[in-house]
Amino acid sequence: MRDGKLRWVPRLLGLAAVAALMEMAADAERRRFLCWSLEAKLAAWQLLQAQGQPARAAALGRELEGQAREHGYGRILHLMHAAPPAAPGAGSP
Repeated sequence: MRDGKLRWVPRLLGLAAVAALMEMAADAERRRFLCWSLEAKLAAWQLLQAQGQPARAAALGRELEGQAREHGYGRILHLMHAAPPAAPGAGSP
């Protein structure tokens, strides 16, 4: 069954995306681009949540929230605590 053999692909791609986002965040932080670092971490956190990785998402969320509070990035805090957007067409007849 070919489909069964490829079930791991989306998860692998998601893990690679999270790793790339975290590397981007680290690079931005080294260059003192804090805003870009926080944005990359936010994207990684959202992806971890969407992938159903609560432990990793929680750890990154604590780090991200602490940095956002420390440096006054209210937009990041707001996005972390806002309800996730509905999927296109969800809730409409």
